[in-house]
Amino acid sequence: GAVDSLLNVEKQMRLAGDVAGTKKAVIDIVELCYKACAWKTLNDQIVLLSKRRGQLKQAVTAMVQKAMQYIDDTPDIETRIELIKTLDNVSAGKVNDTSCWSLLLLSYLQNILVVSKYYSRITLKRLADLLCLSLQWYSLHDYFLVELVPVLKQTGSLSLFQEAEKHLSDMVVSKALVAKIDRPIGIVSFQTAKDSNDILNSWAVNIEKLLDLVEKSCHQIHKETMVHKAVLRA
Repeated sequence: GAVDSLLNVEKQMRLAGDVAGTKKAVIDIVELCYKACAWKTLNDQIVLLSKRRGQLKQAVTAMVQKAMQYIDDTPDIETRIELIKTLDNVSAGKVNDTSCWSLLLLSYLQNILVVSKYYSRITLKRLADLLCLSLQWYSLHDYFLVELVPVLKQTGSLSLFQEAEKHLSDMVVSKALVAKIDRPIGIVSFQTAKDSNDILNSWAVNIEKLLDLVEKSCHQIHKETMVHKAVLRA
């Protein structure tokens, strides 16, 4: 197939030490998988190419950077998380710092999606604890930011936080994530906004349950009272 042909080309370029040729071959392979919407094959090829004997660091970097462009195009959350995990695993020590930070930020955003499945509301402090982050507050765009590690300040990578804000906003807009942040009290809500009719119906059901419980309690009290009076008369 086409992938096998490109793998042969990649092998020839890699063994010849041709950096440009190897980079083009690995990029062509990931592009081919992406265009075919073969997400599992894409993950498999990324792992395979990264582990090939004598693989060039520049080729792995180019491959990861190219695949990162496809993250937002994944068809569902599970596929997106798998792609990010794959890139995270193969990139350790093999890609440049900027790509590492970008990938790390994306990983945290996907972890937020996982948290949102189990929490309806959560404090920013608790969210930071779950993500193993140190929470810091900045005035930049009046938005709370999370400091990944102190080196971000030293390297001037604060702009990555703006990228994180953009991805979060995109996730909310695309309905991949429902989130609302109450900055003054530091609460993140993952609940979907309820229609006024739904709220009223919910209240009506709860009131009905409450009245039913009160009625049963009254019957039980009356029953116990009658039993107690009967004992006294006896």
